Amino acid sequence: MDAVGIFDEFSQDSPEKILEFYDWMNLDIEPYRISLDRFKNLLLECTKKKSKIEKNGN
Repeated sequence: MDAVGIFDEFSQDSPEKILEFYDWMNLDIEPYRISLDRFKNLLLECTKKKSKIEKNGN
């Protein structure tokens, strides 16, 4: 998820580095543009879930 366009800029400046990274990770990676608000909300959801899990001892 790219809320600030870093992937687009990096892929134009250093496409070979992105290809090396994909190859090294052995993963299919697809850039997906989202708004900063959506990204922030996803991060908040994850931290809430993590806190709840840690609180319950799971």
